[in-house]
Amino acid sequence: MQARSQVLRYFPDDGPAAAEAARRLLAATLAHPLVRAAMLGCVGVLCAFLAWKATDNQLTQTLFGLDPHDSIRRFLAGTQARPFAYRVFTPALIDLAQNVLHIPDLARAGPGFLARKVPLICARYGTGRESSCNNIIAYFFVGWWLYLGFLLTMFALAHRLFRGSIALGAATVYLAFALVNAIILRHLSHTYDWGTLLFGALFLWCLLAQRPVLFTLLMPIAALNKETAVLYALAFLFANIERLPLRRTLLLFVLQVASFMVVYGGERLYFASNPGTWMEIHLRGQIYLFTEHINLALLFGLLVAVVLAFYRFPDKHPVLRAACIMIPPWAVLFLIGAEPREIRDTFEILPLLVLMAMQSLVALVSGQIGVGRGARA
Repeated sequence: MQARSQVLRYFPDDGPAAAEAARRLLAATLAHPLVRAAMLGCVGVLCAFLAWKATDNQLTQTLFGLDPHDSIRRFLAGTQARPFAYRVFTPALIDLAQNVLHIPDLARAGPGFLARKVPLICARYGTGRESSCNNIIAYFFVGWWLYLGFLLTMFALAHRLFRGSIALGAATVYLAFALVNAIILRHLSHTYDWGTLLFGALFLWCLLAQRPVLFTLLMPIAALNKETAVLYALAFLFANIERLPLRRTLLLFVLQVASFMVVYGGERLYFASNPGTWMEIHLRGQIYLFTEHINLALLFGLLVAVVLAFYRFPDKHPVLRAACIMIPPWAVLFLIGAEPREIRDTFEILPLLVLMAMQSLVALVSGQIGVGRGARA
């Protein structure tokens, strides 16, 4: 006690006032433009590194490029089986990167660390595989940019949700990466997965930022990536039915659905002669899995995920609550069309679940849900 008194002698203002002054100093420091710029730069570097790591894991830790259903060679030749043939957005970017930008040749002539990566990729995906070395190198370039866009969009979403907090934005980025990485480490990932994540995040950003026209323009592009993008039209309808004039909301909703039907209908006609079917049915296998083979670890994990995402649901951001309308139809499609244990199909709704989980974590730690600008817009 005597030693503590001697120390306090040098800090006469020690107490609540000093603590408040320290908090204000910290807040002022973090709010300084140079400090914020440095923090944003660090977030950008983090996103770039995590995008590289995720794409590398996708190529080296999964069956990517080895599954005939996900053959880049077949995508580029237009001979892919249906319904996978309909998912042409990422293959089109791969074709651009490989045959127009000549990314594989540039990579081989690039810096040392990049040039050394090429033989490793070629050794993993050699001659006779479903996707050639050049296919995979071109995809690495495309996939890195798509995943980087996904992480940056998740940061922008969290930055808006959590009152401009860069720290919570970075935490959201890492949570998104960790969940995606955990899923792909179950050894299954497809060419269009990163595009699915990116468009889901972009749709949510358009809803939060109130960009209805941009949302509508994104719909046909997202439909080229995967047909389940149309589920976000429901999110648009429920999020804007009270924010926008009803006539405008309905008009844009109809345009979104119509653009999806044009794209999807055109793809079905174009690829009508390809092998396969318009939709694979796995309902029997799913029922067998959930009735006979679900274990306590999987059940516990599902319960934790659901509780974390929906904790204090009435306090969630109104847009996130409205977007949850697409979860029931997604669940039905998942049970019918996803292979048993194919949890990568959660990528359609993963950006939404990550944001809701982050709001729950903020609430658990601070007691406040942490909704930022535009909560009631």
